[in-house]
Order: sequence, then C-alpha cells, then structure tokens
Amino acid sequence: MPNNTTNTAAILRPEQVADLVIKPALAQAIAAQATTVQSTASNSLRIPLVTSDPTTGWVAEEAEIPLSTMGLDELVVTPSKVAGLVSVSREAADDTSPAATTSIGNGLARDIARKLDAAFAGNLASPAPKGLASLKDADVSLVTKSGAFANGDSLDAFAEAASMVEVEGGSITAWLAHPNDALALGKLKAETNSVVPLLSADPTQAARRTIEGRPVLVSPSIAPGTIYGVDKLVTFLVLREDTRVEVDGSAFFTSDRIAVRAVMRAGFGFANPKRIARVKVTTS
Repeated sequence: MPNNTTNTAAILRPEQVADLVIKPALAQAIAAQATTVQSTASNSLRIPLVTSDPTTGWVAEEAEIPLSTMGLDELVVTPSKVAGLVSVSREAADDTSPAATTSIGNGLARDIARKLDAAFAGNLASPAPKGLASLKDADVSLVTKSGAFANGDSLDAFAEAASMVEVEGGSITAWLAHPNDALALGKLKAETNSVVPLLSADPTQAARRTIEGRPVLVSPSIAPGTIYGVDKLVTFLVLREDTRVEVDGSAFFTSDRIAVRAVMRAGFGFANPKRIARVKVTTS
C-alpha cells in the first residue's frame, strides 16, 4: 500500500545551502559588501562597545602607573526572519543534477539579496530589521548639498562627510547610492565642456567608480537623493547559522507540485552612527 504522507525535508544539504544560497546572496547584496558580517548560533549577538578609552600617560621609570578605567557597553542585534515559499514541479525537486539544484539556489539567492538590501537601506516596519534610513539626521554625520550636481562641481560634500567621520575616529570604506544618483555622478565632468570624468576610476577594477578613493556601491534600495558613506568596522550584518531550504509535497498534492521554503535570519547593528555619513542632495 503506498504511503502518501510527505514530511518536510531539506532539499539542500547544509553545505549546499552555504554554497548555493548564502554565499551568492551575500556576494550580490551591498548589505554584505558594506558591512562586517558576523554569524551567531544564538538568538542574539552581543557586540561589545568601547564608550571611552582608558587613559595613558608619560610615566617616570620605576614610578607607579596611574590606574584608569574604560567605558564599556554592548550593542545587541537580534536577527529577524526573512522567508519565502515557492512551488516547483516534482520533477525539478527530484532532479539531483547540479543544474537543477543551482537553478533553485540562484533564484533564492537573488531574492534574499534584494530583501537584505531593502532592509539595510530602509526603515521597514517590524518584523524587518531596522536599517540606515532609521538613523536620525542628528545621530549621523550629515552633509547637505544644495542643488543637483553639475559639470564643473567639486566633490566637497563628500570630502566634508569623510572628514566628519574621521573626526569621530572612523574612515569611510564605501559610498552607497541609488542607481540614478550613481549615474548622475558618473556623468559629471571635471569642468564645463570637458570630457574628463569628475569621479576617479578604481585602478584595480576598471568598471568601478570611486569617490575620495572609496568605492561606490549601487542599489535601488537606497533612497534617491541620499548617498551614504559607511565605516565597515562599526556597521554589522548579523546572520543566524540556521539558514535552511526545505521541501514539502503535501501542500500541492492535487497538482503534483512541491513547496520549497527558504528561511534566513538577519539583522543589522550600527555601533557608532556618527561614523556613518549621510549626504543629502536638495534641489528645491
């Protein structure tokens, strides 16, 4: 007698989830490229923060070294669940060929990357994690550029933003921009009627532009008119280690399809928002 009971099972082994889903998703998401990625097996990750440095000083030989204290705090990041449910034919689910497995993994990776970037750049409602747009202007290093960029303009706004982050003890490691803003900046010329681009090219990657020597990462999730400069050392993407892809045949029994479910938990932490620059372009 046939057994018609189908239990949920993993369509990809743990090592396949990492190679076919997690790694490609992180490679595509600016949320991973612009941050320090940390993983945790726990519900939350506690990131230690130094709020004030210990005091050192010049001391005579054989003299007592003065005792000082160091201010400590912690940033708690609790990853939120991003999940998707799709259906595929039973033939595709049963096909163990690398091409079939890779096709499923690529689709999941692309959408996870989009979801990560939308949350990282935005201020989405719960249960999504809070991103850059949730940070108040007063809490970041804010620079306002009056009027759209035009040929002959300088990049003083970005130099100012970089300097403000440096005053806070940080260093901008990447700029994040909407594709329209990246295009507008990329088309700028050093002078009116000049063909020399204002932005410099990355000598190690000819197709990548740089501002103040830092790469420009592009995502449609970044709000147009706002360009971020982030310090990777204080900007975190926290991933739970339980990312999984599972299959169940019971949901679509009558059409002989298979339900494929992907689950990842991710969160963001901004250890020192003053080491994040926000360049706002106002045109009104």
